[in-house]
Amino acid sequence: MQTAQRYLSHTQNKMTTNTTTPQETLDRLLKLLISKPEEASIQTDETGDGSIGLQIIVTRPDYGKVCGSKGATIRAIKHIWEYCIARGCNQPIRVTLLEPQAGFAGIRGGIVSSENFDTHEFTATILDVVSFFCDVEVNEELKAGVHRFDIYMTDKPEHIGVEFYDSFKSVFNAAAKANGGLCEFTFHG
Repeated sequence: MQTAQRYLSHTQNKMTTNTTTPQETLDRLLKLLISKPEEASIQTDETGDGSIGLQIIVTRPDYGKVCGSKGATIRAIKHIWEYCIARGCNQPIRVTLLEPQAGFAGIRGGIVSSENFDTHEFTATILDVVSFFCDVEVNEELKAGVHRFDIYMTDKPEHIGVEFYDSFKSVFNAAAKANGGLCEFTFHG
C-alpha cells in the first residue's frame, strides 16, 4: 500500500500511515470547531509514566462550541483520543478542557455560509483521526447540499465500535455545523 497521501483528488483520499501526533490532530480538529483558532492552543504534558496529557485552551466564546450541548462534543473528543487513538498509539492519553476565567459566552452566532466549508481540510482531519488505528480511505460526494462521506476502514481493531461511531459523528457534525456544512457519514469495514 501507499504511504500517507493527503489529497488524491477532490472526492477520494486514502491514508495508510499516520504522520501526525495526537496533539497535531486534536489541534487540526479544534480549528474546525471554533471561530478564533488563533487564540486557542493545546498544551502537552508528558508524564513520567509515558502518558500524554492534552489540555485544550480556548476563549470563552469558543468554550461552548468545544463543550457542545450538555457536554456531548468534549465527551466525544475524550472518547476518540483517550480510548481509540490512545490504543492505536499504545500510549495513554488524557484530554482536558480548561475553562476560561475571563470573558463572556457571547451571542449565539447566526447561520454560517456553506462557502466556509473546506472539504479538503475536513477530509484530511477525518484521515488523520481514523488512521491512528487502521488504514482508511475517504470518499466525499456533495449531493443536494449534503457532504456525504464514505469511510472505508481496513484492519479495523475490535475496540472500534458503536461508541466510536457515535463520538465521531458528534464531533464531526459539530465541526461541519461550525463551518456551514451539513454532513452524513457512512462507515464500511
